[in-house]
Amino acid sequence: MFGTAGTIGDGGRRARMKADDITLDTTIEELIEAYPKSVAFLMDHGIRCVICGEPTWGTLGDAMREKGLGDADQRALVERLVAFVRNQE
Repeated sequence: MFGTAGTIGDGGRRARMKADDITLDTTIEELIEAYPKSVAFLMDHGIRCVICGEPTWGTLGDAMREKGLGDADQRALVERLVAFVRNQE
């Protein structure tokens, strides 16, 4: 199950993930653990992030490339995701 909203695992320590920490290199698992509502955002944009109730492996960039998004579209979607997450904080 996911941990406390807004935190990510870090070698036994817990660190708060902030919206500005989200990049194409952020793992799907970290994002969903920190911001569970991001699942709906990603799915609304056609990004598969949960399979059988568990986060998919890989990074946001991996998932966006799998969807066929080019570099500019990936950056734009991350910017929209960051704005979405800021509204959740």
